[in-house]
Amino acid sequence: LAQFSPPLLLVLRDFVVELVSDGHAISADEYMDKALQPRPTSARRADERNRVRAAIRTLFPRRACVTLVRPAADENAVRHA
Repeated sequence: LAQFSPPLLLVLRDFVVELVSDGHAISADEYMDKALQPRPTSARRADERNRVRAAIRTLFPRRACVTLVRPAADENAVRHA
C-alpha cells in the first residue's frame, strides 16, 4: 500500500520550538522523523500512539516537514514570549 501513497507533507503552523537535538541543529524533516520514533511504553496510551507513529512511517515512506513561525515583526521576541 505504501508504494501507492503520495508523499506526506506535514506543515507545522506557529512553530516556536528550536530545531535542536543533542545540542546540534536539525532540519524540520529530522524533527518529524524523531517525532515518529516509538516512545517508551510506560507513558499513558503509549502503545496506541506508537502504533499510529508506525502506521505513518509505513504508509508514508516519502515525507517532509515544513515549519511556519507565528507572524511577527520580531521572531526572537515571539520565541521568548
